[in-house]
Amino acid sequence: MREDITAWALASLCYDEENFPGIIELFFKTSRYRMWKKENGSQFYGFVMINDDIWIFIRGTDGDNLLGKAEAWLSNLNLKKGNDGQFDGFQNVANEVFDNIKRSLYGVGNIYIVGHSQGAGIAQNLVKLVAENIGYADELVFYLYASPPAGNQIFYDRIKVLSEAKKIRGYNYSTPGDPVCSDKLRRKDAVILDGCDIGQNILLPGVITYFSSVPLCTIQHSPQVYTIAMMIREISLHALDKIDRRVLMDLEAIRVRLVN
Repeated sequence: MREDITAWALASLCYDEENFPGIIELFFKTSRYRMWKKENGSQFYGFVMINDDIWIFIRGTDGDNLLGKAEAWLSNLNLKKGNDGQFDGFQNVANEVFDNIKRSLYGVGNIYIVGHSQGAGIAQNLVKLVAENIGYADELVFYLYASPPAGNQIFYDRIKVLSEAKKIRGYNYSTPGDPVCSDKLRRKDAVILDGCDIGQNILLPGVITYFSSVPLCTIQHSPQVYTIAMMIREISLHALDKIDRRVLMDLEAIRVRLVN
């Protein structure tokens, strides 16, 4: 399966926590995976071994109950930062993720880190932790979707230095009208909302063209819209019959099969 489609499959399907083990075994033909979930559902993440490579996935904002959802949103809104330029809300969760998975990062091939929305914000901090603490032999690769900034220019500069010294590459996907990808969160002259993006920016085709209402902006940020946008991009770049096993068209079908 192609790398970029594998990345999106993990980043989007991990929202279906209950069925995710079955999805992994059916979709990726592997039983080598591990997952962690906080008791209130505010965090869900883990890794999947595909051949010799480890794929780390981090779910976006969600929760099993009101407390879980509130805790998840507090992480999003904690924009306090120290001298490292990283937003504390994402950094704190990334530290927890790293503590749980670091023992599994030795002796593997490529290390992939993927996430959508809050998961992408946490993933950026995790990239820095892995690059600074793990002596990986191959590449460190990250895929971000609908990502908020995880830090300011200081954080960006640190990732750039690490990328030049080590084998790091990354991709940052967004769609037009997604409020999380807005320039309003990336004002270099601001004190708080002074975020910077890392990775190669890739703008997906617009799916919704009318953005003035809050519900439409919220929908624009959803994994379902990103799946459609990526499918449209695939069709525009490649003939339909060349889409890698038509994976993007199979994502929802697999979910429905397992749920029913």
